[in-house]
Amino acid sequence: MLPVSLVSLSCPRSYIAAVQNPMLQASPSTESCQSHQTPEEASRLVDMYTLLSQLMRYPEESAIVTAMVEAQIELAGALDWQREAEDVRQWRQQCPDLLHDLRLEYTRLFITAARRNTTVPPYASVYLDSDALLQGRTTERIHDFYRSCGYELAAESEPADHIWLQLNFLAALARDANFEAEEQFLRTFFRPWFVIFKEKCFQATAHPVYRLTLILIDFFTKEEQ
Repeated sequence: MLPVSLVSLSCPRSYIAAVQNPMLQASPSTESCQSHQTPEEASRLVDMYTLLSQLMRYPEESAIVTAMVEAQIELAGALDWQREAEDVRQWRQQCPDLLHDLRLEYTRLFITAARRNTTVPPYASVYLDSDALLQGRTTERIHDFYRSCGYELAAESEPADHIWLQLNFLAALARDANFEAEEQFLRTFFRPWFVIFKEKCFQATAHPVYRLTLILIDFFTKEEQ
C-alpha cells in the first residue's frame, strides 16, 4: 500500500509554471479534465491538488506558506480572478507575519472558535453522517476507498476524511492517471460534503487566503453542470 500523503509538500514546488497554461482559463469539465488528459495536463492537476491540500492543512513552515500564497495569487491571476488575487496580495503586503496570521485563522475557523457555532470542522463525516460526529461511518468509507485504490494513510494524526487528506489523495490519483477513481471519489465522497462546508466557511471567515482557497477547490473539483 502506498501512503496517501506521499505527495505532501516538503519544499516549495514549481506551481507558477502550472498556473500559466491557457488550459486553466476554461472551467474544467468531468470529461475534459478527468478522461482525456495528456501527461502534461495530469501533472498540472497534481500540482493544483497538492497546492490546495497544503493550503487546507495546518500551516507549519514560513517558507512553504510564502510559496503557497505566491502560487495562489498567480493562479487567481491566471484565471482572471483579479479581485481575489488583489485581496490576497494586499493581505500579504500588510501582514507582518504570514505564518502566524494563517495559524491563528486556521485554528479559529477549523479547530476551536471562541463561539462554538462558528467553528467549521473540515471533516466529511460531520456533514454526511446523521449523527454529525467525527470519525463516523463516512470516515471509514473514505478510508476504505483509499485502500481499494492501493493507498494507505501514512503516520498522520488526522482522520481519513480531513479535507487536506482527501485533496492529497486526489493528487495521488491524478499523478497515477487513475482518472476513473478520481471522478468516482469526487462524485461520491468529496463534492456532496464540500459544497456544504464551503458555504459554512464563507459565513464564518473573511480571510482572503481561505476564501480564495475554497473558491479554487470548488473550481477544480466541480463536475460539469
